[in-house]
Amino acid sequence: MVMHLTKKLSQSGLVVFAVILIFLLVPMAGAFEVYPSNPTVGDHIIVSGYTDRTGSVPAKVVFTSDVPVNDGTYKYTVSGVEIPSGPNSFLVEASGVNDLKVEIKAVFWWTVGHPSASNGIASVSASNVPEHTYSVKMSGEAQPDKSNVEIKISASSAIDVTDGYYEYEYSTSSMPEGDFTLTVDGESKTIYLAGTSTPSGSSGGSSGSGGSIGTSPDMAAKNVVTSESTNLRVVSGMPAGCNFDDPLNPVTYIGFTSGITSRNVPITIEILEHTSASVSESPEGIAYKNINIWLGYTGFSSSENILNASLKFKVDSTWLEENSIDLGGVVLMHYNASNDGWEAVSTELIEVRDGYAYYKALPESFSPFAIVGMEEIIPEDVEDLPNDVDVLTDDDVATEVEVNTDDTKTSSIDDLIESKSGITLLSIVAVSILGLFLFFKARK
Repeated sequence: MVMHLTKKLSQSGLVVFAVILIFLLVPMAGAFEVYPSNPTVGDHIIVSGYTDRTGSVPAKVVFTSDVPVNDGTYKYTVSGVEIPSGPNSFLVEASGVNDLKVEIKAVFWWTVGHPSASNGIASVSASNVPEHTYSVKMSGEAQPDKSNVEIKISASSAIDVTDGYYEYEYSTSSMPEGDFTLTVDGESKTIYLAGTSTPSGSSGGSSGSGGSIGTSPDMAAKNVVTSESTNLRVVSGMPAGCNFDDPLNPVTYIGFTSGITSRNVPITIEILEHTSASVSESPEGIAYKNINIWLGYTGFSSSENILNASLKFKVDSTWLEENSIDLGGVVLMHYNASNDGWEAVSTELIEVRDGYAYYKALPESFSPFAIVGMEEIIPEDVEDLPNDVDVLTDDDVATEVEVNTDDTKTSSIDDLIESKSGITLLSIVAVSILGLFLFFKARK
């Protein structure tokens, strides 16, 4: 009897042990992991987990951004937004506004919605957006007492499941620094996305290329009028570039040859109201635009990875005329942090069309820039010259040239005529004597 009881207890213990072992070895359905656990803006995060669902699991990303208000309006533009295939939807909510206009661009801009706000909140949503990489622009009028508005973006999609396991990769290049919420298969996690720091100076005496940042010094100082961002896929040794079309952005193109291969290289251009907060003084000349260009993520922005860089920008022709700036007097200035000073970048005029002058510059690195114009040098008035300087007027020059030219021509022609006349007279005399000699000889 005792042996029988002992045997039953042993069997029960084995069953319990087996159940505990199964729970330890098999991941719980609904749990997911995020790698890296402490991501930085520009990183690609990998979400993976197990589920008892078949087909797919729902996933949603939610983040917010504080957008500065300028002249009563706000604008927030995000480029390189990848919409996956399959069911998807997004929701944009703006707080502290009078209205919200949401536009997306694949080839051309089109308006998704433009509602008025209710109690200071406006929202636009869309679903089943075709698979593509889009630019998204959110803009509108802020409430009178607001210096910033909050924009909340929620993006939902589905992740495929294979044999109870799912894995998906998200790009954080278009997301701002701060907390974002990731919900997968009903479970939510709040993750902090760190901003990247600006790299230190590179070799050769030039400051390093600016890396993509979450909140820049100028954003913190409320010195940013607007910004434009995008993501660029690059292949080692191959040239890459992208165009920009924001009307407030003077930069129309950025290109370079990458030293490495990367799926997404973030590029952010900030158009500033005043000189960049990252510099200690303003450049020489008349400033047309002050801008920051942040290129790459942590570890990417170096002279080895960014080669043969080029930048194209435009300047309003009216501004040139109003400030007496010659077309050849426009220069792109770059701030070199290593020597705490501004340096002129090689700049050339490409063309003039549609009320703008277009230029190309060849920067060695990216960070704060300024597009400046050098005033046209006006010659001094004649009366301001010293008394002992002989002044030759235009009429004097014209008269002197005319007299000298005529004298030279007249003298040469007379000499030629005189010379030819002498030669002709001698010829006539010689022919006459020869004729008389032959005539008398024939008579004899």
